[in-house]
Amino acid sequence: MLHYISLIICFFSIFLQVVSAQAMDQECFPVARVYQENICRAEIRNDPDRLEKLFQLIWDKALRHKFGEDFDEASEEEINAYLEAFRQRERQRYSERQQILLFIERLLHDNQYSEENKNKLENQKEMLSSLIKSYEEREKVREEYQEAYQRRQKSGARLIIGSWKRNKVLFDHYGGRIIFQQFGLEPIDAYEAFLKDVKEEGRVEILNEEFTEVFMRMEHYISMGHNFLPDNEETTSYFSSPFWLHLDTNNFEARKKELQTIPVLSTGSN
Repeated sequence: MLHYISLIICFFSIFLQVVSAQAMDQECFPVARVYQENICRAEIRNDPDRLEKLFQLIWDKALRHKFGEDFDEASEEEINAYLEAFRQRERQRYSERQQILLFIERLLHDNQYSEENKNKLENQKEMLSSLIKSYEEREKVREEYQEAYQRRQKSGARLIIGSWKRNKVLFDHYGGRIIFQQFGLEPIDAYEAFLKDVKEEGRVEILNEEFTEVFMRMEHYISMGHNFLPDNEETTSYFSSPFWLHLDTNNFEARKKELQTIPVLSTGSN
């Protein structure tokens, strides 16, 4: 009997916790306010890095307040153009890698190299073979799981286009210096100017002491020692029109010339 009562109490306790959690999700406990719009604790509660999540929400809401609700939306036409541009570049790279592989094989057959240079060419040959095989395997997956593959690619394209549009509006509005990062160019001075505007306008309120240093990471990132790109048309054109429409797809001749500079001990078949 006692065991039965304990089970009832346990289940009732779990039920209360679930109900309480649902009630908390429905009721907003604001941790910050951006241009009079609340950010609720429920929006960041389950994120492993709540401080970073809160900053992203503040940054996003401030951008939308300044530049419009849908300024970074990627249209279906833009997504399709992006995907087609990258498919074209992938096909071109595949063709180029096949050409370079054949060229390296011919060099190794027709010439004698030092052991060091021969190993360099053999390593490049191995790497190219691996990249070619990887592309062919991806194409098989694309054909076999076409619908799921397209959904994933469209989702990725939407994120990249949205990120480019956010950086573009900031650069167009503030200008300044640009840096190179893994996923594209960033208008680092524009980040600093926008953050300054948001803070000086006093329209961001941090309502919980736990998150008072919400801007600290971005301020640290901005103040880091960066290698700034040259202030020229080639750099700034990245934001003047979609970068995916101007992808460089022809590198074979440059690679061929580079390979021909490798010193040869003697010519003739090994």
